[in-house]
Amino acid sequence: MAQPFEDSPRGVVWRIASAVREESADHITLSGVLERLGSRAGGYVLLLLALPACMPGVPGMTSIFGVPLALLGIQMIRGGGARLPDFIARRPLPRAGALKALETAAARLRPLERRLRPRWSLITHPGAERLLGALILALALLIAVPLPMTNMAPAFGATIIGLGLAAGDGLVVALGVILGLGSVVFVGGLTLAAVAVALPA
Repeated sequence: MAQPFEDSPRGVVWRIASAVREESADHITLSGVLERLGSRAGGYVLLLLALPACMPGVPGMTSIFGVPLALLGIQMIRGGGARLPDFIARRPLPRAGALKALETAAARLRPLERRLRPRWSLITHPGAERLLGALILALALLIAVPLPMTNMAPAFGATIIGLGLAAGDGLVVALGVILGLGSVVFVGGLTLAAVAVALPA
């Protein structure tokens, strides 16, 4: 039987928060945090970009994260691995604000994180990266569209995929894929309905 995820007994998001706490300055960079996290960096990169898009905030802010997520999806399709663009990786971020956001995310994801464990390795294998990248690109484009009710569902799907990749849990990645595909259908339906209403009879 597979053992529970051992990289951190408190979960993936807790590991990210711990890496942030280890930074002594008032401002941090995501590149510095990722260096501390080490293995499975690709999953952490996806998680770091998708999580903020799931957090309620200023209207329109969620869409900002669609562009770097799209770049990440393109990298994965090309087979170049998941890396943060330099303009994001080296941008200073307030340490206190990052910790507060991570603590909120950890509380919301705790029920799922307790069930993380390495399994279904075929889905987390690098060979599956291109297929996942295509889905991430599609979800990123939906997140980038500044329409009401269209951002949160694809962002949540991308977050679950990142969580599964970071933990090596293929079952959770598969769950994220299902949620992601469902959000594509949902947002696509809303868009078609909006277009139908807007067009003259």
